[in-house]
Amino acid sequence: IKLCAQGLSTFVVEFSIVFGAFSAFFFFILKNHLDNFRDFLRTLENTLAMSIGKFNFGALREADELAAWTFFIFSSKS
Repeated sequence: IKLCAQGLSTFVVEFSIVFGAFSAFFFFILKNHLDNFRDFLRTLENTLAMSIGKFNFGALREADELAAWTFFIFSSKS
């Protein structure tokens, strides 16, 4: 772990920034439409769950088309 500490710390910082940005995007777009995104802590939890595939795309799409397609594009596997 000592040998890869610098690389891991860089990854943690980069991941935190990107994950925080996605969470903030979903929070500001969906907080008035979906109960799962009404506060930032719930948004963080649901964004993490969405990243492993546990989400209802239909409800997300019904709440906001832009948020649904943004998540779908960034989460699609190449």
